[in-house]
Amino acid sequence: KRVALMNPLNPKGEVLLQHKSKDAPNNPNMWCLFGGAIDDGESPEAAVHREAMEELGVSMDAVELFKKTVDEEKQIERHYFSTTLSLDAETLKNQQKEGDGLGFFSLAQMKGLSMNQAHLEVLKDFLA
Repeated sequence: KRVALMNPLNPKGEVLLQHKSKDAPNNPNMWCLFGGAIDDGESPEAAVHREAMEELGVSMDAVELFKKTVDEEKQIERHYFSTTLSLDAETLKNQQKEGDGLGFFSLAQMKGLSMNQAHLEVLKDFLA
């Protein structure tokens, strides 16, 4: 399985996370990065742009591949893309099409969340 994930930053350097609903098929009731599966024949960059539109209703200008990881045990290849967003959390919540909440968080705040650990480890590197 291949996935494209986005770690968008606001002007304060905080990362946008989504809260998954309790009945979500992946990471239920947890905080995660936005993103999803890469379709057959689709590039990771095209997938992250598509996911941004599907999940947040936003068109992202520039994205940059920050990191690629492979989880051999779970057989997941993750592509992490960084970008910046000028929209505030309230505007994004009104446009959110997946998950049951969202917010911008600092690394210190993330450490107190029930969060996908693979995403948290990558964000530690990203924010360092």
